[in-house]
Amino acid sequence: MGGNGAAEGAAGARWREAGKDLARAVSGGMIVGIALMYTVEVWWAGANVTASHLTVGLLACLVPVFLVVLGSGFWGGLRAGSATPCCRPSR
Repeated sequence: MGGNGAAEGAAGARWREAGKDLARAVSGGMIVGIALMYTVEVWWAGANVTASHLTVGLLACLVPVFLVVLGSGFWGGLRAGSATPCCRPSR
């Protein structure tokens, strides 16, 4: 097909970097989440909640978080040179 090798290499590097960032985020979430999993209050709440309440609570938490993450990725940007001054690396 004869595509541009340099552009494809740069795109691959960006995907690898995004994958590493995602792995770091999941690891950080697991560090916090695993500690919460072993508290008595979480076990008690899990034993006393119905499936419908759990579904509503999960959606009430995940939908806003997803929208914030989606919005920050599309409009704010999290990379060097992005439009958001707070996310730019210091020089």
